[in-house]
Amino acid sequence: MGRADALKPRRHTGGHPPLPRAELPVDTVSLACYLIGKILVREMAEGVASGRIVETEAYVVGDAAGHAYRGMTRRNRSLFLERGHAYVYLAYGTAYMLNVSSETAGIGAGVLIRALEPVEGIPIMQRNRNHPPSTAAGCDHAAAA
Repeated sequence: MGRADALKPRRHTGGHPPLPRAELPVDTVSLACYLIGKILVREMAEGVASGRIVETEAYVVGDAAGHAYRGMTRRNRSLFLERGHAYVYLAYGTAYMLNVSSETAGIGAGVLIRALEPVEGIPIMQRNRNHPPSTAAGCDHAAAA
């Protein structure tokens, strides 16, 4: 799937329609609250992985911890787009972090998706994390997938 295909609006077969950008709150803190409970879906060649957003963190305008704090760069430019655009970066060389732009175009701010509750595609998630399936009692993710 190329970039042009990835940008085409779709409806996931699991019945989770994309959130209309126009309906997203135009405020970082409000968007952080709004996203809790929403389903994040990733469609890949090997299948679909999805999870319920259970934790977010708002990086408001002027927050020195936010990637937009020092201004727009090639790396963080999606944080300066209108609300609802993804900003993904590699943190400390170990994990990819997903943020969602949260203000009007030209204003840099975003919401970090801190945690998901896996819903679909758990084996895919485990492979992508190089994480073997859990063998702990009560944690049979393969059966839940």
